Amino acid sequence: MSKEQSENGFETISVPIHYSTSELIKKENPGKKAPQYIAGLTASLAALSMGNTLAWTSQISEELLEGQLGFPVTVDELGWVGSFMPLGAATLSLFIGPLADLFGRKLSMLLLIIPATLGWCLLIWPQNLAMLYSGRFITGMVAGAFCVLSLIYSSEIAQKEIRGALGSYTQMMISSGILFANVMAKFLSIKGFTIACAGIPIVFGAIFIFMPESPIFLMKKDKVQQARTALLRLRGEDYYVEEEIKEIETSLKEYQMHSGMAIVKESLKKSSSQKACIIGLALMIFKSANGMDAITAYTSYIFENVKMGLDAKYGTIILNVFQVGSAVVQSLVVDKLGRRLLLWLSAAIMTVCLILVGLTLTLKEENIVAEEYHIYIDYIPLIALVVFTIAFSLGLGPIPWLMMGEIFPPEFKSLAASVATFVSWIAAFAVTKMFLVVEDNLGGDIVFYIFAVITTIAVVFTLALVPETKNKTFNEIQQSLN
Repeated sequence: MSKEQSENGFETISVPIHYSTSELIKKENPGKKAPQYIAGLTASLAALSMGNTLAWTSQISEELLEGQLGFPVTVDELGWVGSFMPLGAATLSLFIGPLADLFGRKLSMLLLIIPATLGWCLLIWPQNLAMLYSGRFITGMVAGAFCVLSLIYSSEIAQKEIRGALGSYTQMMISSGILFANVMAKFLSIKGFTIACAGIPIVFGAIFIFMPESPIFLMKKDKVQQARTALLRLRGEDYYVEEEIKEIETSLKEYQMHSGMAIVKESLKKSSSQKACIIGLALMIFKSANGMDAITAYTSYIFENVKMGLDAKYGTIILNVFQVGSAVVQSLVVDKLGRRLLLWLSAAIMTVCLILVGLTLTLKEENIVAEEYHIYIDYIPLIALVVFTIAFSLGLGPIPWLMMGEIFPPEFKSLAASVATFVSWIAAFAVTKMFLVVEDNLGGDIVFYIFAVITTIAVVFTLALVPETKNKTFNEIQQSLN
C-alpha cells in the first residue's frame, strides 16, 4: 500500500488492484465485435429466404385468382396456398433441434438448401394445384427451419453485449426478404420473380460456407481445438479464448447434469419454470396471431379490397420499406431500451392501427360515409398498416424469438423452444387460412377487430407477467419469475 496527499490535506491510502493473468488478458482484449456481426449477418441471410416465402402470395393473389399459372385458383384455394407455408414450418419445427445437434448448426443450414431448391422448382413450374400446395409446404418447412437455425447460430457465436443485436438480424432479414419478393413481383412475371426467390438460398450457401461452426456445438462434440479456432475467428487472434472455453465446458456440464425427462419433470414443478413456459408460449402465439402473417400473405389483395387511391402493389412496397427500416432500428435499440418496454409498446400501437383499419372498412362497407368523402379516408388503411408494421418489427415480431432463449431453463430449453415454435406456426397457419374465410363471410372490418382484441390481450399480458431480461443472467431472470 502507498500513502498519497489528497487535495484537502488528508493522507489517503492507495490499495493496488490485483488481476490474474487471464483477467488482465481478457480486460485488454475483450474481443472484436466485427467478425461476430459479419457471421451473424451472413447466417441471417437464410431468413431472407423466409421473407421471400412468406410474401410469395402477397403481390400475386389477384393473378392466381385469374388463373395466370395455367389453372384456376378459387378464393378458398388461395387461402390454402397462403397457409400451407406456415403449416410446413410447423411440421419441421419439432425436429429442427435434434437435426441441429446431429449435423451442427452450419451444416444443417447448408443441407436445407437442397429441399429449398426442390420446393422453389415446384413453384416455378407448377402443373396443377397439388404441385402448388407441395411447393408452398416444402418451402415453408425450409423457411421455418432456416429462421430457427439462424437464431441458434447467432446466439451461440455472440458475446452477451451484442446478443440482442445479432438476434434482431433475423427479423431484419425476414423483412428484407418480404420487400425483395414484393419488388420482384411488381416488375417481373410470376415465374421470373419466383426464380429470383429460388436463387436466395443458393447465394446464402455460397457465402455462409466460409463462416465458422458454432463453438458451443463443437464443444458438445468434444472438438475443443476446433472450438478454439472458431472463437479466434469470431473474437480476433489476440483474444484469450481459454476462459470462454472453460465457461462453455462448465455450462455444458451443468446442462448434462440437468438433462433427462426426470429432471425436466422436476424442473417443471418450480413456479419459475412454469411461468417461463407460459410466457414463452404466449409470446410466440401473440407473435403469430396478431394478423401480421396474413397481412403479409395477402397485402395487395387487402389493398385492392380497401379500394384506396393508390396502386395496391406500390402500397405493398411502401409498407415493406418501412418494415425493413424499423427492423434496422430495432437491432440498434433492443439492447438499450429493453425487451419488455418494446413488447408492450409495440402491441399497444398495433392495437390502435388495427382498430383504425377496421373502422375505415366499417365506414365504407356500411355506407356511413358518403362516397364523395371517401377520398378523406382512403389512405388511412395504408398509413395505419405502415405504422402497424413498424410497431410489429420493433417488438412483437423479433422479441419473442429472442426471449425464448433467455427465459427457458437449460434442462428443457430445446424441447420448450421446439414446442413454442410449433404452436406459433400453427397459430400462423390458422390465422392465414381463416383470414379470407372470415373476410368473405363476416367482412374485412371484423377480421381487423379480432386482431385488435388479440394485441390488446398481448399488452395486458406483457405488463402483468413478462419480466425484463436485458443484460440479465439466467439466474437473475429466474429470480424475477419467482
